[in-house]
Amino acid sequence: MSWYFRAVLVLGALIVFLFVLRKLKKTEMSIANSVFWLLFAAALVIAAVFPPVVFFFSDLLSIESPSNFIFLCVIAFLFIRCFTLTVEVSNLKERLDILSQEIALKENDRWRRVHPDEADDESTSK
Repeated sequence: MSWYFRAVLVLGALIVFLFVLRKLKKTEMSIANSVFWLLFAAALVIAAVFPPVVFFFSDLLSIESPSNFIFLCVIAFLFIRCFTLTVEVSNLKERLDILSQEIALKENDRWRRVHPDEADDESTSK
């Protein structure tokens, strides 16, 4: 692994680290989400500082180049993160639908209490 690629890994990790800290300071990112990115940056630094580890795993998996192994790992981690975020968004969408329905029912009940005469007229006209 070339010194240039190692420097790019460390620089990329440093940028991720600073960006995550900035978002945490502005409370634009939760601590749980920031842990993933900080661990991701730490893994990049480990890969850059200890290239024998990368060589060992790339040889173990019969990957021709250690840089290809790093790209494979980055892509795999990002796919995993994308999947977990998709699950989280799906759960939040379901919760939003339930909350919207509950709010609509409460507003309907409130309207019926404020306008009892009009509510009776609507139910008899159907």
